[in-house]
Order: sequence, then C-alpha cells, then structure tokens
Amino acid sequence: MGVGGFLGNKYVGLVVLTTVSAFNYFDRYIPSANKELIKSDLDLSDLQTGLLLTTFVIAEMLAAPVFGYIGDKGISRKYLLMAGVLVWSAATCASSLCNTFWSLLIPRTIVGIGEAVYTSVSPALIADYFPKHQVSKALTAYYVVIPVGVALGYAIGGFVGQNFGWRMAFLVSGVPGLFFALCVAALKEPPRGQFDVVDTEGASSIVEDVTGEADNTESPKSGEAGKRDTSVGLVSQSSKSTTPPVIEGLKILFRNRAWVFATCGYIAVTFGMGALSDWLPTFFSRYYDATIAEADVVVGAIVMVGGLAGTIVGGVLADIVRKSFEQPYFAVSTVSQGFALSLGFLALVITLPKLVVELLFFFIVFFSWFFNGPINAIITNCVSANMRGRSNAVGILFIHAFGDAASPAIVGAISDSTGNLRLAIAIVPAVMCLSVAFWACGWAFVKQDTAGGGLSKAFQEVELEDKKGVGRSHDV
Repeated sequence: MGVGGFLGNKYVGLVVLTTVSAFNYFDRYIPSANKELIKSDLDLSDLQTGLLLTTFVIAEMLAAPVFGYIGDKGISRKYLLMAGVLVWSAATCASSLCNTFWSLLIPRTIVGIGEAVYTSVSPALIADYFPKHQVSKALTAYYVVIPVGVALGYAIGGFVGQNFGWRMAFLVSGVPGLFFALCVAALKEPPRGQFDVVDTEGASSIVEDVTGEADNTESPKSGEAGKRDTSVGLVSQSSKSTTPPVIEGLKILFRNRAWVFATCGYIAVTFGMGALSDWLPTFFSRYYDATIAEADVVVGAIVMVGGLAGTIVGGVLADIVRKSFEQPYFAVSTVSQGFALSLGFLALVITLPKLVVELLFFFIVFFSWFFNGPINAIITNCVSANMRGRSNAVGILFIHAFGDAASPAIVGAISDSTGNLRLAIAIVPAVMCLSVAFWACGWAFVKQDTAGGGLSKAFQEVELEDKKGVGRSHDV
C-alpha cells in the first residue's frame, strides 16, 4: 500500500480524527484543572473562573452552525478542520501570556471558535468513511476518546500547573497543535454520502451495505453514481440531493422527532457534565483537602476510566439489544442515565467518606457516558448526508446554549453567594433528570430505527416534494 492508499484508508482517517478529538478535549479543560491557581494568581472570584469555560462554550456554540453549514456546502472538510486546529492551538498558547481576567477571556473565546470547526465537521467526515452498518461503531470509537482527552487535560494540566505554573500548562497544550493540523491535512477526504442511497420512487432511506460488499471507502466508479439498482430501486443519494437552504434545513431538523428528543436530552446531560467537569477538581480540593495535582489526578482517573468504559459498554450494549427494542439507542441511554442520577443525588446530598464519594462519582460517570455513542449516532444518522454537518452543528449550538454555556458560571455564582460549593453543584442531578424524560420519549414515540441509518420522515417529505416539482429551490 502506497502513501496515498495509506492516507486514504478509512481506519487511518478514523485514528487521526479521533486522536485530534482527544487533543481537543485535553486543551479545553486546562483552565478547569488549574482553576484554583488561576484564581489565586489573577485574583478572580468563583464566578469569573466559571466564566472562562462559559465564554469558551458560547463561542463554540455560535460558531458551530456556521462551520457546519460551510462544511456541507462543498468546501474541503479536511482543510477546514486543519484551520480550526491551528486557530485553537495558537489561542491556547496566547493564554499563557495573560495577566488579567479580560485578557484571558479573549483567547479562550478564540479557542472555542477553533474547536467549533472540529466538533461540527469531523463527525460528518467520519460518517462518509464507513458504510451505514459501521458508522455507529466508528462514531463510538471517535467519541470514546473524549474522556481520555479530558482526563489527560486534568492529570497533565494539573501536574504541569502545580510544578511549573498554569502558564506552562497552556503552552504544553497548545504547541502540539501544528503537528496535528498537518496530520489532518494529509488525509484523503472521502466522497460525500458515498454509501447513501435514495429510493427513486420518492422514499428516502439510508441502507446498510445494499450489496453486502461495500465495506470500503473508494468512491463509486465513473458512470456508476446515480445508476439505478433495479433489484432494490435505489440510486446514489449524492446524485439526487443537494443542500437545503438554511431555513428549510432547520425545518427539517425541527420536524425530526428523533433529532429533537436526542438533542433535548443531550442538553440536560451537557448542563450537568459541563458543571461537574469544571468544578469537580475544586470540589475535592475544598472539601477533602486534596492538592491541585491530587484532585486533578483523581478526577482525571474517574473521567478516563469511567467515561471510556461507559462509552464502550453503552455502544456495545445498544447494538446487542437492537433485536429486542425498536429504539435500542434511546432505551440504553434512558435506563443508564437513570442509574447515574440516583448515584448523583447520593454523592452530593449526603456527606460521605472521600473514598465512597470517589467511587460514587466513578459510577456516575460510567453510567452517564453510556449515551455518548448511541445518541450521537442518532443525531448523525437520522438525516441525509447533505444535512449531517448541519445536524451536528445545530445540535452543538443547542446543547451548549442551553447546557454547559451557563452551568459553570451558575455554579460559581451560587457558590459565591452561599459560600457552599456542595450546594451549588447539587443542582446538577436535578437538571439532568430532564435527559431521562426526553430520551424516554424518544424510546416511546420514535418508531424508526434512526440510529441504524433510517432518515427522518420530514426529510423524506422534502425529497418527495422536489420530485413532484414543488417550487422549492435548494440553492443558496
């Protein structure tokens, strides 16, 4: 296999994009790992330290739909990703030079914009590398590194911060970005929607490897794109669909019950996990007399082992129970989140020994992360290939706008006003109860197995209207 073949291999692409994703999360939690050091050095309040993550999240959520739309319009996605990596890495290095709250807020905002490119575009790129029956596993592998990146951010960031200062921690996180940007640029980009098909009679669907042999990333041979398969009545979707306009695309998403229920539950989880990820090291430091490095190592271990195991087990379990449930991904996410919430109330409401609290938080993270692969697979696969970038991007906008954009600052404000961080964090499991409610609705009311690649009824209706000559243009 030559260099071109190696860089075009779908598994190489997955490994590169997954590795950079871990680096993405490593970077974003450096301020959380060094919260007490930054607070002391710059004389900040709890609210201000929480705003560092809140501002980052707001920038990411506002930028994600823009770059998701750009990614769907035909621009080279790998170069778009490369630019995002370079921007967030440069801004991270610049954070090490700041001496005031406001000067630190600016580069953290730019980091959010750079990372928005990656989180909105990379899942759609991965979905085009693999046939439909492999997309869920590929996305599970992609998302499974999130806890690893977060854990490394805590552990390495906390160690470097305590021993060499918080400014050096930012440099250690930012400098490797140049190498990762070059790795992304070297990849061979797959054709958009190469494994997607559209029923020529009007009903849109994504099928799982129609021939049973499409387990590769080579594009269709010249002349074959758009060729009718008379045995199944399907044609390549890429030859029949174009990108809907902005407003029409939003209507498609909002009429898609699978997308709505998955996203709303995701919002509630993101609210809670955003607050915990920012404040948990400080919680252990203040209430259990742990040093910064010790607290970061404990939280890093909890997030890495619990999150990694939870993501893997959740993805595998969802596939195992597919024969028993019509919506297995909603089912697994609902039940596992219920377990996590029960343990969350126990850990935060009752004063318990440190070891018991650490074990409780481990299992909270373990069960909480069951949803990671399944829910993200629903959000990615419940729409057509020409909507996936926007599906992920708009999802990012909503989960951050109503989730972790506010939660770190809210916890900080409550802590400042009451002097009780434990009480402030206790709002987390209360809000996360909503995730169980929304995903249970998805389990009960969404009848199509969208996680396996079925498209929304709403998108089918748009395609049908186009074929009937309804005057709706897809050109922007």
